[in-house]
Amino acid sequence: MQDSIIKKLQVIKIIAETEDAKTFVLQPIDGWQPVYKAGQFITLVFNTHHNEKRRSFSISSANDEPMAITVKKVDNGEFSRLLNYKVKADDVLYSSG
Repeated sequence: MQDSIIKKLQVIKIIAETEDAKTFVLQPIDGWQPVYKAGQFITLVFNTHHNEKRRSFSISSANDEPMAITVKKVDNGEFSRLLNYKVKADDVLYSSG
């Protein structure tokens, strides 16, 4: 499954920017080397109890820095809350390409 469109990203660092926003520094694994520019987005894949959901997040780092996304908690935002409250350093996230 080397050429899978689902890619793995390890969270290598989490920076608390404000009380309700965090930056997640991501390290691609499995040999994937993404090419991106600040402001482009990455789509993360979340497996819920019954299905798969995808959410896009803007990349907040320059292309010569480790990939990062900054996520502000939204009160009824299912995945912004998941990222801000549950995800820890060393966790693996999944991206669709």
